[in-house]
Amino acid sequence: MRLVARAFVAPLVLVFAATCAPQPTSEPEASAPDELAAETGSEPAEGEEQAETEVDPELAIIRLDPDAENLDLWSGLRDTSEDPAREPGPFHIGRFQYPAIHSFFGLPVALTPEDLTAGNVEVAIMGAPLDMGSGMRGAKFGPRELRSQSLAWGLPHMHVGVTWVEELVAVDYGDAPIDNMSTERSMPPVRRMVREIAETGAIPIIIGGDHSLEYPNVAGITDVYGKENVGVIHFLMRTTTPGSTAAVT
Repeated sequence: MRLVARAFVAPLVLVFAATCAPQPTSEPEASAPDELAAETGSEPAEGEEQAETEVDPELAIIRLDPDAENLDLWSGLRDTSEDPAREPGPFHIGRFQYPAIHSFFGLPVALTPEDLTAGNVEVAIMGAPLDMGSGMRGAKFGPRELRSQSLAWGLPHMHVGVTWVEELVAVDYGDAPIDNMSTERSMPPVRRMVREIAETGAIPIIIGGDHSLEYPNVAGITDVYGKENVGVIHFLMRTTTPGSTAAVT
């Protein structure tokens, strides 16, 4: 039976190989200079090389239709007209001390600027799950993982003995909408959300995300306080060992 099977398979392999093999193609015949000049309607000057055809860079870009109805559905607000009425202010999203629905550090949630104002919120933590601006994917899962891994209470600082959740009114302000296929289109929504927090007087803390988020973060703050009133201190912890690519920002 093995010999019969081999005898049956061998012709099939030969047929498949012959089908997949590249077929010889005939090279185009070279045109004589006189024929080329007749086709183009022009003749290159003596000693002048024929210029290559330039490609319009705009042809390499796929433009989005700015009038499309679904262009920015990913960044639109949810219809809340059918939601139960509630008083503005932060609220907890779990029934138990250790909620199964995670938020940053188990903090209450705020959804609107009115919630921030009514709750006298001092710190609003938001997520910006973007990683198209770095060389490796995966940074966008930072907000999700921090919510799921952070403790539901704040421990005292080891050196100063301060428990920050007892000293500050802080909330989880949700995630900024992100276009997972475009860093450029993700910048304005992040900037708007940072500005929205800062306009209430609260301090925005942004959990990313990749290095590109520094632009919308700083821009959102300067929209409120002005460029002349904002300074940037940029911490970059990176190994300086030659050949090392590990870095933490």
